[in-house]
Amino acid sequence: ARRVVRVKPIIAIKAGRSLKGARAAASHTGSLAGSDAVFSAAFEQAGILRAGSADEAFGWARALVALPLPQGRNTVIITNGGGIGVLATDAAEEQGLHLLDDLSLLERLFSPAIPEYGSLRNPIDLTGMATPREYRLALRAALDEERIHSIVLLYSMGAEQDPREFARAIISEYKKEKPLVVAMLGGAETAEAVRELNRARISAYEEPEEAVRALAALYRWREYRERPAREREPKLEVDWAGIREIIAGAREEGRLQLLEPEAKEILKILGLDTPRFRVAHSLKGVIAAAEEIGYPVVLKVISEEIIHKTEAGGIRLDLKSREEVEAAYKAMIAAVRRSHPQAPLRGVLVTEMAEDGTEVIIGASRDPSFGPILMFGLGGIYVEVLQDVVFRVAPLSRREAREMIEQIKAAALLRGVRGEPRKDPEALAEALYHVGMLVTEVSEISELDINPLRVMPEGKGCLVLDARMTITLGNESAERKGR
Repeated sequence: ARRVVRVKPIIAIKAGRSLKGARAAASHTGSLAGSDAVFSAAFEQAGILRAGSADEAFGWARALVALPLPQGRNTVIITNGGGIGVLATDAAEEQGLHLLDDLSLLERLFSPAIPEYGSLRNPIDLTGMATPREYRLALRAALDEERIHSIVLLYSMGAEQDPREFARAIISEYKKEKPLVVAMLGGAETAEAVRELNRARISAYEEPEEAVRALAALYRWREYRERPAREREPKLEVDWAGIREIIAGAREEGRLQLLEPEAKEILKILGLDTPRFRVAHSLKGVIAAAEEIGYPVVLKVISEEIIHKTEAGGIRLDLKSREEVEAAYKAMIAAVRRSHPQAPLRGVLVTEMAEDGTEVIIGASRDPSFGPILMFGLGGIYVEVLQDVVFRVAPLSRREAREMIEQIKAAALLRGVRGEPRKDPEALAEALYHVGMLVTEVSEISELDINPLRVMPEGKGCLVLDARMTITLGNESAERKGR
């Protein structure tokens, strides 16, 4: 598909946008990665345009076949009605189109076509008094201006007007110099005018949002065409056997959920950094580990049945002394015994308290259609509430990893806001790339979450603060369960 879209666009229609009954999942990734989100991500990654319906697909096809590619990002909307102009503006913002906002340029270009009470701001409002002559003047001005790269032309039928006259004015003026989409609203007469425009191979629609979405599809195809070729990344040289040995140990105990120390050891082998940690099995051992690591420290309960430690009371932060550690240990164990009385407690993880940074999540799961997929987004305890995440099919190139980072809404936080230092995007991209290689190479991992991964100031890398992994049954175990 990546090779084909450099020559011609591909439009896909995928039915079934909602899952009937969400799949129960241990990980944040599993609960967020509905199959529809994965399909959309896979299509975008391959450069395929996903339409929401057959009508939309054919509407996009008309634009993609008939229109030249835009030579820049500046779009103008020309209308004779404020309401439809606002609808188109909202749709343009939703679709990521850039509306030209150089007011002095717009005034110079469109003043001859607009009465004094019209609007020269984008959208350009010719007012309901506009005739085919004003439409021709405005359209010609937009076509001749090199700083305008695409045009959305809107018409709302007024009293005693013949929409077909407006359509013929557009046909006579437009010579396919740059992309033009048209929307005409009204009754049977406007529907016939739309058909007349389409017969002249001018992309016309009966709703402004349809026209804007078709233009946006053209822009996306241009972006897909211009993407650099996918790089061939060298295979990671890591101790894959060591990773599989940790997984085998969990399987021997009949566990499908790795303990946090095991997950962190795998990520350390992969090349990711973690704060220093020790596993202890008693209060005395916890205190000794804290003294060895140095204060402040964090305590976490270790149990394969306690997935969300915060809700269970199984975590204590920023403990600055022996006395605080002792009190926190006792309170934590008591809280976990109340919230999960049957859960096996396999010890306490004592870990170094990390310095401040921006918390993100990297997750992975396996999709029945696409295999291993990656998730990235804003992390922490609110990840499922905010749902600021993006997906990609693994493995990733490093360029695709950097693109994932820029696609979340909170990407500005990583660039530094309100005087905060810029974070380390290269280290974050490397972490995404490495996790993609992990789930591609090690099929025994069915799901994983690194949440949070704390991204430090530039040059200081990233730290895995918490991690969990779910593994598959081995063949022997699967056969035994089958019997």
